[in-house]
Amino acid sequence: MNRVAKYYEFGEPLKVVKIEEEKTPTPESNQVLLGMEAACLHLADVYKVTGVRDFSSPPPGIPGAEGVGKVIAIGDKINNINIGDRFLAPLSSGTCRDELIVDADKLIPAPPNGDTFQLAMATVNPVTSWLLFYAFIKHKPGSWILQNGGNSACGRYVIQIAKTEGIKTVSAVRRLEVRDELERIGADAVVKDSEELPNFVSDVTNDADIKLGLDVAAGDGTGWIASSLGELGLIVNYGLMSGKDLTIPKETSLGKGIRFQGFMMSRTFNTLYTKEQEIEIRKKVSNLVGSGELTAKVADVYSLDNIAEALDHANRRGSDRDGKILVKMGYY
Repeated sequence: MNRVAKYYEFGEPLKVVKIEEEKTPTPESNQVLLGMEAACLHLADVYKVTGVRDFSSPPPGIPGAEGVGKVIAIGDKINNINIGDRFLAPLSSGTCRDELIVDADKLIPAPPNGDTFQLAMATVNPVTSWLLFYAFIKHKPGSWILQNGGNSACGRYVIQIAKTEGIKTVSAVRRLEVRDELERIGADAVVKDSEELPNFVSDVTNDADIKLGLDVAAGDGTGWIASSLGELGLIVNYGLMSGKDLTIPKETSLGKGIRFQGFMMSRTFNTLYTKEQEIEIRKKVSNLVGSGELTAKVADVYSLDNIAEALDHANRRGSDRDGKILVKMGYY
């Protein structure tokens, strides 16, 4: 039987998310059936269950924005996919279930020997970080970039990508005890995220003319980055971890000509890349994750039967959720 995590009303995951058993679905002619190995949970999954506006659609729903699985059945018109082939599930396909029907043309190949749990995270955060790094400016060799949320999954991926390209990173964090951890994966400088950020950045970079700042915090954090960038520097905001609106002082926006770019993955792909280029980028990132060149920290792994507890854990912050929350399915 196919176990599926479902909710029929909005509410706290521990109260509304349950496991149901369904018959194994049969793929149509141009579809495959994936036996799911693992899925990654995001705050967006929690928001979907709890009914946060812009993240949710009317119930019933199935959590899981991304995951990895192996083909266990194939439609009769498919001749280029084999039983056992490994793929990343399409984004937002409700991956918290044992078996998932997918249109074959929406699959992204996953390395057969790559770490299951790292590949379960390969669709969202590492692709986001790849785009944040490459999509908006051309980097000069040896230059610096600045980011807050340096200990987040996206922050860690940015550090690793920058290291391979010879670009230096300043990562602002709320807890300096993670400094050694980030330096081990390639961080050049780790500083405290506070109103003193411009002074810290100036000290560790020797007054470098930084042109790119990546902002996941919003609130005052956006202004701290703006004050740390060089003239005509670009801030790319991709999150609202502070829960506050972005604040940029007028002397920075006007006096330094700081530019601003709001980021959404779908819009970035739709406006800057062709569909073919998007597929190639996703394949490239999948291979980097599969080879171990890009990794994220895992806080805990739950079984599908404990999906409600997993979602509750995914809703925590800081040291209460130090890494990503994963769910392993029946084909793990």
